[in-house]
Amino acid sequence: MEISPTYPVTEAQEIDEALNILELAIRLQTGFREGFISDECFLRKMEINRDTHSIFNNEYFYSKIPIIKCRFSNLVLTSIGIVACAVDRALDKKFGSKNADDRSQVGSLRSVIYMIRNAFAHDPCNPIWRCKSQYTLEPYVLTIDTYKSDRIIFGENVPKALTFEFDFKMLNEQGLNFGHFYALDGLFLLSEYAQKLV
Repeated sequence: MEISPTYPVTEAQEIDEALNILELAIRLQTGFREGFISDECFLRKMEINRDTHSIFNNEYFYSKIPIIKCRFSNLVLTSIGIVACAVDRALDKKFGSKNADDRSQVGSLRSVIYMIRNAFAHDPCNPIWRCKSQYTLEPYVLTIDTYKSDRIIFGENVPKALTFEFDFKMLNEQGLNFGHFYALDGLFLLSEYAQKLV
């Protein structure tokens, strides 16, 4: 059975596919870290094009096994950038132009996603908060119920709702830290909340 590539059509499908890519990157990173994916995957010849019989040069990675973990981290980071772009674009299509002064739940979500997207725009492997002045006037706050996630099963010690607060005046020019949005599960929650809005 051959499976064709997925080409999202709707905004919700675009967000879903971006989250699928991020989840795959996280699963690959975890699989390598926990030994489900062995070093052998990177040391043997691997065909990349059946028509031309092209293969990856296994000697390229032979001395680089120690830094593969870093590459997996960069894969996850760039996948977060893809998610932020997809969510930002989908919200723009649904709601039109952003308004930096809008501190409502949806307005705050849009501004937060936009700032996350901007952090990844110039260097996806080393994201830095690049906050435009109109977004630094006062913090953005939004609260999302954790049961709204279809992808993440939150632990029993996690509150029933997470309150996200972003003070972009303080974050501006700082390196993006997963703790700024409750780690990856918080990013999934923000993105899935946006997906339900579109």
